Amino acid sequence: MDDPLHHPLEHRTLPRLVRELDAAGVPLLDAGIRPPTLDDVFLRLTGESADSEERAA
Repeated sequence: MDDPLHHPLEHRTLPRLVRELDAAGVPLLDAGIRPPTLDDVFLRLTGESADSEERAA
């Protein structure tokens, strides 16, 4: 399954992406890798944002 929250080679993917953007002349102000938040995990498991639960109540 393709998981947008986790890539097994993310530590290698970001530097490659930054190099490719630089080579293409695309300005980049910031880039980083962060661990998923609880909201990210909830969305992944339920398919809905945690905020949608609050709005429905």
